[in-house]
Amino acid sequence: MTEFTKHAQVNVATTTSPLATGLPHVVVNGPARLFGVYVNTILSNHVQYIQDYNPTSSPLTARTIATIPAQAAAGSMYNFPGVEAEHQLRVLSSNVAATGAITVIYKPGTARSLGLGVV
Repeated sequence: MTEFTKHAQVNVATTTSPLATGLPHVVVNGPARLFGVYVNTILSNHVQYIQDYNPTSSPLTARTIATIPAQAAAGSMYNFPGVEAEHQLRVLSSNVAATGAITVIYKPGTARSLGLGVV
């Protein structure tokens, strides 16, 4: 898996404001598959949402595809089986006071766009 995945480190203190363009951390602006989230620095008492965000829909929609719990310990690893974000993969914190850092492990594209069939 390391041969084809990418990663992005996210400071969760910069990822708040639901459905506000540009404020959540955009991991990849396009389709992607989520394989994991590693907690680099302990998270504060705030949940982190990994979302599939559609910036062109009306009304704006964000579908939560994974949740990282509040106070997740540094060194924690959350594995996912290639959960798909069809539009934009982003991280959103549940509160403006959130602190901590995570690394999002993903692969650009969806199963269909990568020629893998529907999973």
